[in-house]
Order: sequence, then C-alpha cells, then structure tokens
Amino acid sequence: MEIAGLQALENQGAHQKIEQLLSAKSLKDAEVLKYASAYYVRRGNASKSLAYYAEYLQNTPAGKRELSATVFAIQCARRLKRHELVRDYFFALPVAEREKMHADDLSCVAASLIDMGLFDEAEKVIRFIRHKSNLPQLMHFDELIEKKFGSRQGASAYAAQNPKASNEGDVFKSVQNALSLALAHMAGGNFTAAEKILENCRHRVAA
Repeated sequence: MEIAGLQALENQGAHQKIEQLLSAKSLKDAEVLKYASAYYVRRGNASKSLAYYAEYLQNTPAGKRELSATVFAIQCARRLKRHELVRDYFFALPVAEREKMHADDLSCVAASLIDMGLFDEAEKVIRFIRHKSNLPQLMHFDELIEKKFGSRQGASAYAAQNPKASNEGDVFKSVQNALSLALAHMAGGNFTAAEKILENCRHRVAA
C-alpha cells in the first residue's frame, strides 16, 4: 500500500475505498499508519486517529517517530479531552523535539496540564511559549506571592484578616481586592475559596 495511491484516492473523494484499505488487520507500515492518523484528523474522527497513532507508536522505534504525527495525536487527544494522553505524548518526546513545536500546539499541551491540575508543569510550558515568542516572562507563582505578601505565611495572615473581598470603592479597586484575596487563598491551597471570590468578582464587573 503506497502513500501516493492513498493520497490520490483521497483527492478523488474515494473515502470508502481508503477506509477499506486502512482497515486491513495486517497493516504495520509506519508511514501508512502515520497517514491513517492524519487522514482521520482531516475526516474529523479524532477517536479513530488516536487508534492509528497508537499503532504507529507500536510499530516505530522512538528515534524514528516524526514530530508531526505526535502533534496530530496531541490535537486529537485534546479534542477528546483525553488530557492524560496529551501529557504522555508530549513528555514522551525528547526535549529538542518539544522545543520545535509551534506555540499553538504547546498552548494545547499547557491547557491539558492545567485541566489535570499539573500547574507546575503547565507553567514551565507557558514560560517556554513566552520565550519562544520573545515575550517578557511572567513571575513564578511563588515570586508573585513573595512580592505581594512577603511569604506564604503572610498570604495566610492576609486571608485570615480579610474573610470577604471588599466591594467598597470603584469597580477597579474592588477587582484588585478580590484578586489579592484570591491569590492569598491559592497560596494556602484553598482553590475553592479562590474560585468563589473570582466568580463573585466576575458577576460584579458584569453587572
């Protein structure tokens, strides 16, 4: 089965014929498996694309896997909300290969890491995106907490002294107060309280 022949059939719109050829149980050729994974991305069938990518991984030595195939798989896994696959595919790449990925694809990885609660790993990816895009770096979370409260203990003291975000003053000031209190709660690991404060802030701004 040659890639050129499959591409010609695809150009003709002969999708049923392509899918019959790809369904062969003896299919082991790495290039054809890579084509199949990309083909089902184009057909909007992310689940099938991931299945062929899994076959591609099994039939291709690590040093010979192409970055484009992994990027396709990451996109599909993200679309299916299979965040653990996004993580596994990304970290299976050598560092040099990860650094070749486009910023949009890296953002996809960072979003899945955030959804999994892997904030430190997501931050590293985001910092690399900013470096790759020649954007100024953001402070690390710990640096931000230290600058604003002096320490995590200082953040805890601030949260204890301010049980609720103040709504006094103009909207800008109340947003600043809410952000400060949300950060203080996040520093103490109380993400539920931080989320509630930010939601209340959003409702006030939208009112």
